[in-house]
Amino acid sequence: MPFSEPLSRVPSPIGPSIHHAVGLVVLVCGMAGCGASAERRVHPVAGRISVGDQVPVGAQVVLHPTPEWNERSGRPSAIVKPDGTFTVSTYRDADGAPEGDYTVTVQWFPVGPDGTVGVNAIDRRYASPQSSPLKVTVASGANELPPLTIASAKSKPSR
Repeated sequence: MPFSEPLSRVPSPIGPSIHHAVGLVVLVCGMAGCGASAERRVHPVAGRISVGDQVPVGAQVVLHPTPEWNERSGRPSAIVKPDGTFTVSTYRDADGAPEGDYTVTVQWFPVGPDGTVGVNAIDRRYASPQSSPLKVTVASGANELPPLTIASAKSKPSR
């Protein structure tokens, strides 16, 4: 026997008041951010880095919190500019990082004159938060980090 009644006219076994209550809960949770990870308060962070006598243009600098916090809430990071400076972003461009202690990792994949991307030019210990010796602290307010210095690149990149 085929079903002839349109679905919109089939009465709900739950009842309309339950549907309204569920709709209200969904609306309130959506507005309040239920289930979503909250953004931590961030503070401006800027720094400078060098690798030997070179500026690691385009290197990625990442701040790993110690102790670790939920990855979904953002990971502070930056890209090194041609003058060796960087500005940290966590949720939006140049917004900074939450207060706390961090281990800093750095990876630099130099781009050759022909546009090819090379291998990481920095010793691999700087690529892991477990082995990187670079440590910084972000405080409330604006932060100018002490210069980060890596003794030398693994090999001289062709630039």
